[in-house]
Order: sequence, then structure tokens, then C-alpha cells
Amino acid sequence: MPMKDSDIELRQSKSAAIRRLKMLERRFVREPDTKDKYVEFLQESEDLDHMQRVKDEEPGLHYYIPHHAVIRPESKTTKLRVVFDASCKSSNGNSLLKGGTVQPDLILWRSSPEEDIVSYRLKTYGTKPAPYLGTRCLLQLAHEGKHKYPLATPVIQNSTYMDDILSGADDITTAKKMQRQLIGLMKESCFHLYKWSANSEELLKDVPTENKEFLFNENDELVKTLGLSWRPGEDIFMYQMNLQEVPVTITKRTALSFISKLYDPLGLLQPIIIKAKMMIQKIWLQKIDWDQTLPRREIETFQRYVAELHRLKDLKIPRCSLLKDSVAVQIGFADASSQGYGACLYVKSETANETQIRLLCSKTRVAPLKILSIPRLELLAATLLSKLATKIVKIIDLKFDEVDLFSDSKVVLDWIQTQPHLLKVFVANRVCLIQELTQTFSWHHVTTKDNPADLISRGATKLQLQDELSWKGHSFLKDKTLNSVQEHQQDFLRILWRLSPEEDIVSYRLKTVTYGTKPAPYLATRCLLQLAHEGKHKYPLAAPVI
Repeated sequence: MPMKDSDIELRQSKSAAIRRLKMLERRFVREPDTKDKYVEFLQESEDLDHMQRVKDEEPGLHYYIPHHAVIRPESKTTKLRVVFDASCKSSNGNSLLKGGTVQPDLILWRSSPEEDIVSYRLKTYGTKPAPYLGTRCLLQLAHEGKHKYPLATPVIQNSTYMDDILSGADDITTAKKMQRQLIGLMKESCFHLYKWSANSEELLKDVPTENKEFLFNENDELVKTLGLSWRPGEDIFMYQMNLQEVPVTITKRTALSFISKLYDPLGLLQPIIIKAKMMIQKIWLQKIDWDQTLPRREIETFQRYVAELHRLKDLKIPRCSLLKDSVAVQIGFADASSQGYGACLYVKSETANETQIRLLCSKTRVAPLKILSIPRLELLAATLLSKLATKIVKIIDLKFDEVDLFSDSKVVLDWIQTQPHLLKVFVANRVCLIQELTQTFSWHHVTTKDNPADLISRGATKLQLQDELSWKGHSFLKDKTLNSVQEHQQDFLRILWRLSPEEDIVSYRLKTVTYGTKPAPYLATRCLLQLAHEGKHKYPLAAPVI
């Protein structure tokens, strides 16, 4: 395994591994079916030469990794998974790097207590560098087959996460060709693809039934991948959570356990999740112990939140985000409240006859414990939006004709147009980053009622989340240009103003000296002083009075 250069601490690990093996054997006595599957798995690993018997007296550093079984009854293919615990303190989990050269691990095993315990050399996925090693093998495979399999290579390079491949094509002909190339490329290195799912029955026609995860005669079946539930027949995402009944005693541990059940990698449910983040932050501020019962108000808040999670089972989200042969525009929104801030991205696709807008992803953050002004929180939201938009442009294999970003804070939009050295350090650092990340993007102003990110920053219920604004944005986004939301430009006088050196500089645009604004007294006085200066020779007695 790839080892750190120094501070390697490999203590006696064999005794701990033996102790864990005997605990496992006691479990096998209670669960004979688990034992049969476990023995079958490790026997297959030995038959495939994934692990080999070794002698105890072999020289060199030895580290024995404990292992145990995880049962997943809902899985169609791997109901039992053998987990190798490389994080065990007496093992090598703290002495490994995430990549580098490869050396073997050791495990202890016997198929029954009557046999002798045997050491095995094993290349396993229970160690820190295992994800790197697995991904590195696939990248090498793609590199070697890039000329023979030109469609499969970019899929493996860009659309593979560990042992899951998620990709697609604009038409069935290209998809079937890609499928054949993927099967051929992987088969050359003894990788066999199975658990096939698709939203097209034609694509699965030639796949053996035992290799399919979805059959089109099962319209209600959900396919789970990377934490998402996908219904291929309708081509929609759904959120299915294994929520148990709320315990009588609700503690910080209970609350966090329930909240963590909702996995949302795309951020499509951030208006719901931000409420959980806010709730946990409030609980933490009260310095409650893990197993201490929550105060009554927090319990009521938690129960309302759990009720919202149950309602999410009916939520359906279209998977397809783009029209075929369309022009794509990325549109982003940022907003903040006193409790949190967030950003969301939409994809607008246009053809000659149709315009479609779909929510692509979003992110949220709770407001820092240190109280910040609303303009500064809005600036944090704009920074988050800048990072998210830039990342999506880089990782999605799609050419966006435009990237338009929106904020309902005129103060933030003026800061973005200001040279950073004129601003306070906190503001200047973030403005500098925004200007660097979004120099090719366009910033616009949007009213609060038309800003879908308002739901993200404050939190929403499932009923509010179903609103058209959340998923498709405001109707103005379908306009051919976005001029309808930009302010009508006139000849403005622009000034920078703050009441004291401790405050942030705010930009003001004025056609005339406007009463009711902070700089109005200054402007009026400054005009009189300028008048006195210009007339001091002509009116020597009046100038000092002014």
C-alpha cells in the first residue's frame, strides 16, 4: 500500500484481528445465512486470485485488517457486503496515503472455528487509497482503449464514480453504440457490466435479464444510484427515505440521525435541508449533550420537520434538463437572510419552437455565528453562486452560450463593480474572488419576489417547493434577452459613502440630491462649500458665513 514517508506507527494488530474474527464467528452461529454468503464471497476472492494465503513468518511490515459483514436486504445484487476496517486504530488506516505504489494488505480468515486461522494477502477496498487505486485502474483502461473505443473512453473518464457508470446520449443510435463500446472495453480487462437501467426499452433489449436492474413491465420500480432514486419509466427523480417513527425521547443524537437520512447530492431539496441546518445550529448553540432531551420548542420544530420529510415521498422531479439540439444558457440566483444564504442554478435551453428552463443544482449555508449585516450575507451568497456557476461550467460537457447571474441586492452588485482596494478587507477579498471567477459572466439585478433563491435562504415547505418558481424560475427567464430585469440606465452621479471608517463603503447613484438618503446631508453641505469656494473673491463677506 502507499505509505507515508515518516511517523509510521504500526502496532501489534494480529491480536485485534483475531478477536474481531472470533466475534464474527459468534455472529455466524446466530445467522447461518450470513455465514454462507460470507464464506462464498471470500472463497470467490481466493478463486479469482484476489487474495492469497501467506506464511506468518514472512519478513517486512505486517498489518492485519479486521473485517465484518454489512447486510443490505434492499439490494438486488449484493445483499451482503464484506467491509474491511482499515480505520481500526491498531491497523494501517492512519499510515496510508491516498495514492502511490501498491503493496498488499493482510487479513485473517477461516471458514469454520474448527480450522486453523490463516493469513491472506489481499487487495481490498477497505483502505484509504482504495478509491484512488480503483479509479486509477479505470483511467488507465480508458487511456489504453481511446483509439479503439472513442465513445466509451470519455464516459469512463468523466461519468464514472467508483463502480457506477452514469451516462447517456441524445439519440438511441448513439446510445447503443456507446453501450457496445463500454461492454467491449471493460470486458478486455475482465470487468463485466451489469445492473443496466435506462429510460429507453430499446437500449435494454439485448441485455440479459439477469444483468438488468430495471424491467419495463415494472412501472413503479425505483432504481437507486449515488443516493438518488430514479424511476426510469417516467424518467423522474424521487426522494425515498427510510424514516422510522419519531422516538418518544428526542435528543441531539436522534435529531441528527433523522436529518442525515436525507441525501441530496444535486441540491434539489435545499429549501428543505436549510431548515434542518438552521435547527441543528440552534441546538448546538444551547450546548446540549448528545443524549439529553431537547427543549420543548426544539422538539416541536423537529416534529414539524419530520412531517415535511414524509411528504417528500410524493415529490417528482424531471431528470432531463435540456431540449435536443438546443442553445443552452446558464442562469444563477443568489440570496441571503439573517439565518442563511444560498445559490441556485438553472439551465435554459432554446430551440426555434420551444424554450425550457430546469433547476440544475443549488447550495446552501447557514449564516455564521458571528452576526453579519445583510449586505455582507448577500455578498457571501454571491460568492457561493460564483463558485457554483464556475464549477458547473467546467465539469459539464456542455457549451453555454451565456452565463447570467442575479442578485436582489443592489449593494452587492455595486460592490462587484467597485475596485477591491476601495473596500473593507472582508468585502474586498470576496469581491476580488467574484471578479476573478465571473469575469466572462454577466451580473443582473432581480426583485426579491422574482428571486427563486429567496426560498433557499429562508427555508420552505414541500408545498412551497412545488411552486413553479422553484423548478422553472420566473417567466421573464423565457425572454430572448434578459434586458427586462435590468435597470433602465440613465445618467447617474455615482458616489461612495459610509458614515464611519468601521462601516462598509456603499455605492450610491443619484440623478439629483435626493432627500432621505444617507449622503444627502453631506452632498448638500458639500455643494454649499463648493459654492463658497468659487465665489470667495467676488463675495468676500458671504463666503466665510457659508
